[in-house]
Amino acid sequence: MGLLRILFNAILYALLFYFIWYFFPDAFQTLSEWVSKLANWLIDIGHRFVDWIKEATHTQGVPHDRPEKLFLLPFIGLMKKV
Repeated sequence: MGLLRILFNAILYALLFYFIWYFFPDAFQTLSEWVSKLANWLIDIGHRFVDWIKEATHTQGVPHDRPEKLFLLPFIGLMKKV
C-alpha cells in the first residue's frame, strides 16, 4: 500500500509540474531557478563540511611509522589477566 501511495504521489507531482510548465512558463522558470540556487547552495554547504572535516582530522607532523593497532593494547592486556 505504501509503494502505491508513493507512485501515485509521484505521478500527481509530475502532472502538477507539467501543468505549471505548460500554462505558466514564467512561474516554472522562476521555480526552476530557485531550485537550481538551492541545489547549488546545498552542494556548497556539503563541500564546506567535507573540507572542515578534512581539516579537523588532518594531523600535521605526526609520523606514520607507528603501528596502526595500538588501540588494541589495553584489550590484549585484559585478555592476558583472564
